Amino acid sequence: MRTTTNTTALTVAAGVLAASLLLVGCSSSGSDGADEPSGPEAGQGASGSSSEAAPTDLTGQLTPVGSCDDAAALLGDLVADLTLQEAQSSSTDAASTCAWSSDPTDAGDIRVIALQLQRQELSAEEIATQADAAAQQIGGAVVEDERAASFDGAALTGTTEAAGLGVSIGSAVTPEGVVVVSATGAGGAPLTPEESLDAAFLFVE
Repeated sequence: MRTTTNTTALTVAAGVLAASLLLVGCSSSGSDGADEPSGPEAGQGASGSSSEAAPTDLTGQLTPVGSCDDAAALLGDLVADLTLQEAQSSSTDAASTCAWSSDPTDAGDIRVIALQLQRQELSAEEIATQADAAAQQIGGAVVEDERAASFDGAALTGTTEAAGLGVSIGSAVTPEGVVVVSATGAGGAPLTPEESLDAAFLFVE
């Protein structure tokens, strides 16, 4: 039962990621890059107000992520007490898909943080059109964000509920591709949509 709950949480998180990336032609497989990540100083993923303090001169380049360990290093405390779920995580040259979850034996406190980073060249028109479409797909909205504005990108947030689990989604769309972070939890999402968006911007330089 507890394992089933944890599996459900992972399935919900994966489904949210797939839905949010579907409209920009993304698939759920792995990552590019071999360089060590040089995480931007774009505030802390755990703070919904970090966008105000974060640098606004980002170029829109996606941070090199060679593995889910690299991604975890950028996410820091957000996944420090969670375990990488290798069956739901993979890497290729084009994308990274990573999911971290809490102890499956604690059914009352299931938490899953999931990342999908997809490298894909997008024009300014494609960024705007696909961001609007993706926001509708996840029941969210494109939001004004100085970080995205600095490279003519887009930022979107959303919330949903599935199988009794709360989900918060944050996504950054750049000329180099898309980053989505979702936070799924029993009794409510462990992050707000704004915090999920801050986490997504940790992967944008």
